[in-house]
Amino acid sequence: MRRTSTIVAIAGLIAGSTLLGACTQESATVPLSLKMYIQLSPGQLPAFEEARARSIEHRTNNNYPWTEYVAITENNVVRIWVNLDNGWADVAARRAWFQDNPVGAAGASPLGGGDLLGTEISEALPEYSYVPDNPRVPAGEVEFIREARVFPSPGNGAGVQETMGAIRDALQEAGSDQTRYVTRNLIGRGAFSFSVHYMASDAADYYASRQAMQPIFDRIQARGNGNARRIRNINWISRDDLHYTPAD
Repeated sequence: MRRTSTIVAIAGLIAGSTLLGACTQESATVPLSLKMYIQLSPGQLPAFEEARARSIEHRTNNNYPWTEYVAITENNVVRIWVNLDNGWADVAARRAWFQDNPVGAAGASPLGGGDLLGTEISEALPEYSYVPDNPRVPAGEVEFIREARVFPSPGNGAGVQETMGAIRDALQEAGSDQTRYVTRNLIGRGAFSFSVHYMASDAADYYASRQAMQPIFDRIQARGNGNARRIRNINWISRDDLHYTPAD
């Protein structure tokens, strides 16, 4: 039986999702997300899962207040995504929480024997995102996320943003049912890049949706590539059993 995902319909990482809310309402505080990337060696996943269970227990016992989502690539890269709805205030508050509740003493290291690849902080860009009224895949059923990481050419970020806005407008005009969520990566390993996320139920569902959207992409790309230096595609599989949701 397919797992039921609670991953935010980044906006879905992303209903009831705070990131979806970021795409549909204005706020004086820009929601952020913190992402940690961990490389697991072959056969290391069970050890990571055990470590993650201890980490969840540590958070639960000490009233950790931030939602976390876990996803893994086919190359055993783990991403732990943390919602920071109060922006930079949450960055400071989270740092203080770990100072008061050290994970080492609890044997709750998030790495689980893996190698830390890095962390990054991103901000939501609702002006370039697209959340249809009736998404094809509801947020609670998202199991697969295609991330397109866009690296602008130096000094040409505005051109990339113009292209992303054109795609959003075209999806809206076409009445597309594909959720598309955009973030700007501010600090860390992906700094000075944008991440575009497409939510799907599985890989086949994503590629079918991609085929339906292809005429839109072709039409906009014919105008130019928006001054992107490089685009990197990443497939993320949600691990609902490794998420953490704070108690109400």
